[in-house]
Amino acid sequence: MHAFDPTRGEFIAIDFETANHSPASACAIGLVRFCGGRVIAEFKSLIRPHSRAFI
Repeated sequence: MHAFDPTRGEFIAIDFETANHSPASACAIGLVRFCGGRVIAEFKSLIRPHSRAFI
């Protein structure tokens, strides 16, 4: 297995946020596309969770 080198190739990093410990409390998502170690695209959005109960 080879070590991951973020300065080579292309990949997308995902950030998935929840409001509490429950996976059903998704509140935000972010994506960043990298190519050759540089950011080439970004996306972020708030998400309305199914539950209104926040801890």
